[in-house]
Amino acid sequence: PTTAPPTTPPTRPPTNAPATDPPTNPPTTASPTKAPVTVSTAVVLDSVSPPTDNPSATSFGVDVAGVQQVAVPCKVGGDNAALTTASNDAIEQVQCDGLPSGSCSTQSTSTCTSTSSRQLLSGSVRGLQTTTTFTTDFVTTIVVYCQTNDCSNANEIVDAISDTIQQKLTDALEDDSSTGFIQTFAEAVEDAGGDVALIAEVAAATTLPPEFETVVLPDVIATLILSIGDFYPDWPGGKSTCLNDGNAPLYMKRSDYIKSSLEECCDSYFSWEKTKCLQLGGASTADYASDKFYVNHNQES
Repeated sequence: PTTAPPTTPPTRPPTNAPATDPPTNPPTTASPTKAPVTVSTAVVLDSVSPPTDNPSATSFGVDVAGVQQVAVPCKVGGDNAALTTASNDAIEQVQCDGLPSGSCSTQSTSTCTSTSSRQLLSGSVRGLQTTTTFTTDFVTTIVVYCQTNDCSNANEIVDAISDTIQQKLTDALEDDSSTGFIQTFAEAVEDAGGDVALIAEVAAATTLPPEFETVVLPDVIATLILSIGDFYPDWPGGKSTCLNDGNAPLYMKRSDYIKSSLEECCDSYFSWEKTKCLQLGGASTADYASDKFYVNHNQES
């Protein structure tokens, strides 16, 4: 075109803008029958099994600790073996549901305490009423695997595990169905040898919301991440890759040769053969595989 572009922006919006206002109500289409998989759920499902391309991936345990209280008749200072076993089993069953066998377990200790208060019994007669609470301090441990060679996503795994496991117990406590916590607890009491009266009392019991402790990255993994964060080019070894064994030559440490990840090091010093660099450095297939193809002119059909 021979005309020059305008030197100033238009002073008003285009005339072909929609003439009608957007709808004030949301669409009436039905919502999906199955909730989409959340990021946390996806991370959890991936992390509880070693990566298929790295069976020897680093594993570590994530501890989800908390306290669960149930207002149920129990013996203060007495034998509450059936309740103790059943409480541990019920918490484990709820929190470990859907995880691979052997990857999740619960250990706990339980106590029975009593509280007395004066209450109106009948008419104007007041009396001392005692109620008991069965308290379980538990730790559920989930064995997970680093999904990257340098375990850089360990914090994401811990957060996802923590959110998912805590939410499972919280939801179960609000569930009055046969799969809820109370019914699971009652069935566990029966399995533990509790009598009919105790089973009925547990089935009718009330619960308090769980209290969880803050879940942190295990020290051994935090140390591992720090120790493997320094990558340097393996020029002394003559290999087209980077190492993080702590043996970088002094001149590399004094200069800007040290990189924080294997990929960054390969990009900096072996960009023309990055895939080879990542492979030799121990990266998983997911770190260097792509969905791009090229023509192989060297191979005849």
